[in-house]
This record gives sequence, structure tokens and C-alpha cells, in this order.
Amino acid sequence: MNPSEETVRAVLAQHKGWFKIAGIILLILGFFSVLLPLVATLVYETMFGVMFLIGGIVLLLQSFQCRSWRGFLLEMLGGVLYAGVGLFLLLYPLAGVLTLTAILAAFFLVQGAFRIVLALQIRSVKNWGWMWVSGLATVLLGVVIYGSLPASAGWAIGLLVGIDFIFAGCALVAIGSAAGDEPEEKAA
Repeated sequence: MNPSEETVRAVLAQHKGWFKIAGIILLILGFFSVLLPLVATLVYETMFGVMFLIGGIVLLLQSFQCRSWRGFLLEMLGGVLYAGVGLFLLLYPLAGVLTLTAILAAFFLVQGAFRIVLALQIRSVKNWGWMWVSGLATVLLGVVIYGSLPASAGWAIGLLVGIDFIFAGCALVAIGSAAGDEPEEKAA
């Protein structure tokens, strides 16, 4: 076992409780999203709208505090962009849902790839395959979203984020449960 594998094992063993807690929280959120996908979709869309609007207001206030700063105009325009996107999401939730659904598809494709790479990096850890399966499932969710637009945009975000949370939660619980165990034997 090389030093980096020992480090991974030590960190996992030290924080295995947090892996399990994070996994359980993701599982709970995932089940609620799957059971109520339309509600979850509208909640996520509204949360994004509120966050962008607040972020825009904060950036605008900050930019006006530093009017003499050379970056004033760009910072102010950034604040207007944030606030504008937030207002758009809040005033036109259906259009916002469609836009967010397309963005979510891209997110799932990239996030899934990251999980697959992570799984391959921790192959010496027992149950690493769960992370690989989680990554593959996330990539497939991204493909499903693109293939179903625009008809399923109303429920897709809630359902697919829920499914992703469930897979990620299972992976974290499995890895946390195996932390501190002996490594899997590699096939010769």
C-alpha cells in the first residue's frame, strides 16, 4: 500500500461518522424529492431565484460602496445580472424550470464523471464500487434529462435530483461503513 492509500484510509477512518451522517441526510432529501417531484422542482427553482436575487442585491450594494474603485462598473453589472436572473426565475418559474433542467443535465454529466474518477482513485477502499455506480447513474441521469426535454421539465429536476441524492447517500453510507476495514484483495 502506498502512502496516498494509507492517507485515504486514515482520513476515512477518522471521519467515517460524518460520511454516514452526510449519506443519511442525502437519502432523506432524496426520498422526499422522489416522492414529491413537482413540489421539489418548484422549491429548487424558487431557491435558486431567491439566492440569485439576494446575491445581486449584495453585489449592487457592495459596488456602490466602492464607486471610486476601478472595477465599479463591472461589479455593478454583475450585480444587475445576478438580480436579473433571480427575478426571471421568480417571475417566470416555468421558463426558469426549463432553463434549470437543461443546466441540471450538464451538471449531472460533469458530476457523474467526477464521481467515476474519484471512485477509480479510491479503488483500494472497500465498497469503492458504490461511488463508481453513483457516478455512472449520475451520468445516465444527465442523458435522460436531455432526452426528455421539454416535456418532463416540470418533474424532472425534483425526481432526478432526488435519485442522485439517493445514489450519493448510499455511496457515502457504504464508504463510511467500510472505513477502517481491511482493503479488498486485488485480483491477480
